[in-house]
Amino acid sequence: MPKKHRTSIKPPAVKRHTRSDRTSATIADSGQRAAEPGPPQPGLVVANHGLHVALQDNSRALWHCTRRRSVATVVAGDRVIWQALPDVTGVIIERLPRTSLLSRPDHSGAAKPIAANIDRMIIVAAVIPPFNERLIDRYIVGAEISAIKPLIVVNKIDLLDHRQRNEITGRLSLYREIGYEVLFTSTIDGAHLQEFANRVSGKSSVLVGKSGAGKSSLINTLLPDLDIRIAALSEATGLGRHTTTATMLYELPGGGNIIDSPGIRDFSLGNIDPALVERGFIEFRSLHGRCKFNDCLHRTEHHCAVKDAVESGAIHRPRYQSYLELVNELAPE
Repeated sequence: MPKKHRTSIKPPAVKRHTRSDRTSATIADSGQRAAEPGPPQPGLVVANHGLHVALQDNSRALWHCTRRRSVATVVAGDRVIWQALPDVTGVIIERLPRTSLLSRPDHSGAAKPIAANIDRMIIVAAVIPPFNERLIDRYIVGAEISAIKPLIVVNKIDLLDHRQRNEITGRLSLYREIGYEVLFTSTIDGAHLQEFANRVSGKSSVLVGKSGAGKSSLINTLLPDLDIRIAALSEATGLGRHTTTATMLYELPGGGNIIDSPGIRDFSLGNIDPALVERGFIEFRSLHGRCKFNDCLHRTEHHCAVKDAVESGAIHRPRYQSYLELVNELAPE
């Protein structure tokens, strides 16, 4: 049997630096040293860890920054206004309004922001380890509540035979029926990888999924120079050994960016209001306000439009079971 080779996608042609050029281009040059703070200018937060923030300016150079005490916490993806300082670092003086925010619960269950201004959540499932729809539904709820569009990606399909692929396609058909896009990928199939690259190009995306689903492999196909970028970010932030545990934003060759966050590999909704779970089930939306009780949680209440829709087949029962599991987790009966 011929040996399989990993295939890399071919992104649209862009201006590239050599390895030596990129190192000098991505870290702010000490020749930019000035006698006083520079003028306010826009920037993009690409990594943060405590007091350390890596910021990208309009020329794509990276700066090691702090933020003023009056500025709220910033995370990867935040758009900010900052100033260059005489010691060739920078200070963030304003955080600009966010279009979306993805959070995870901290040790106390309170929401902890981890990435901002995201357009798309890429939910990476895989045939090995086997995925389950309950986890996919949990990610979708988190995306919908955060005003982020989900994209379901089933990875490692080269491990499936024709019958197995048809079975998984059937299992996921309900997501397509309710309006979600499902994409199949394999890191050894150039056509599938190019389709994946086209979907993320020009957008700000975040990858989520179980360990072993192949998120890192997908990022490597998009960013062949990933090791160089990680080294530059580590130098710009002073993260050192913390680099692998920090949320990182990487600019894509074809435009847009992708965010890798170890903090959301094990996804939890935290201590949210159980009533918010309904927002994550888009097939419930047309029924909003049609239940007898305004505070209906669609569990045991009488005259519930959602339960009636489940019985009639208008709402898929597995999705409803996922909804009940999440609501009961937040508000046990």
